[in-house]
Amino acid sequence: VNPRHYTARLRHEQELRKESQHKLDKYRRARVRDAETVKVRSGSGVDVESRLSGELERRLEAEQRSRAASESWLHAELKTREDMEGLFVALRDIALQKPPDGEIKAVKDELAAMRAEKEREMRSRREEVELTQGRLVGDNARLAAELSEIR
Repeated sequence: VNPRHYTARLRHEQELRKESQHKLDKYRRARVRDAETVKVRSGSGVDVESRLSGELERRLEAEQRSRAASESWLHAELKTREDMEGLFVALRDIALQKPPDGEIKAVKDELAAMRAEKEREMRSRREEVELTQGRLVGDNARLAAELSEIR
């Protein structure tokens, strides 16, 4: 998701808010004018005017709270998206970063040395096993001979 999209969206929302504010002001002026007309005709316009004014102010405050909440949510969402984009870019850079050749060679050399050491250990153990097997075979033969002499 492109942050520019959200920036454009934010600008669009701000323009809509300005248009709504302008329409509300225009509507408010028309209502005040109408209230004055009713006041003049009825003679007791204070009550009608105060009711209309109070209702319009409540609507305006509700609209302002709604817009403010929407704008704060949008700003938070844009910040979260920007943070996530930054994390993904850093992750991509780390994943695509190639280690230096010297480091690879050092790891390969260390691995080869470890392999050679383990092979020497295995040969030594194999020789011990063969020697022990030879002793066992000799002992078994001797014990078999002794057993056959006793029988």
